[in-house]
Amino acid sequence: MEVFDALPIAALVAKKYLAMHGGISPDLVKLDQINQINRFQEIPLDGIFCDLLWADPMNDDCALVNEFRDNPERECSNYFGKKPVKKLLKRNKLLSIFRGHQVQCDGFKMHKWGSKDSFPYVITIFSAPNYCGSYNNKAAVLILKNNNLQLKQYQETEAPYRLPDNLNLISWSMPFLAEKITSMLYSILKVCSPAELLDAAD
Repeated sequence: MEVFDALPIAALVAKKYLAMHGGISPDLVKLDQINQINRFQEIPLDGIFCDLLWADPMNDDCALVNEFRDNPERECSNYFGKKPVKKLLKRNKLLSIFRGHQVQCDGFKMHKWGSKDSFPYVITIFSAPNYCGSYNNKAAVLILKNNNLQLKQYQETEAPYRLPDNLNLISWSMPFLAEKITSMLYSILKVCSPAELLDAAD
């Protein structure tokens, strides 16, 4: 948990892109506000810290007419639209926002929100193929090289090793654990004399 608490909650990439897990906040105006957040705390249910981790972009139709609205799917944070993103990017001299947080069929989504020929305001990147073993989605990574962005997509590949009957590690190891614990208890009982066991029971 100490390592997790030390992970950054946002990053400025090449002075042009703002990256975070979730999205933007109605309270976020300047990027300096992010540096003022106490990262070493439980994530609150509202505010900039919460939104950077939990906010989601609106779909194309809603994003053009709404700025922010509640996000009942997450039970905290908000959905955000085109206007506040555009305002944040302009005020901080940025090109786009990179974020993850939502499964995408192709591993990515370009949120252009009605501006088909423009650079995307937000790019969602999802790097886990076939998420939870059931979504059948591709994965993608975004590569920034020589000021150019490139997307790479990946399919799920067969795991190099599977346990018998597709058991998870806990279920598979239970018989061995039970045997080891029984053996340890037997050894403890074997070392104690009957008199010591009676004394311990009293």
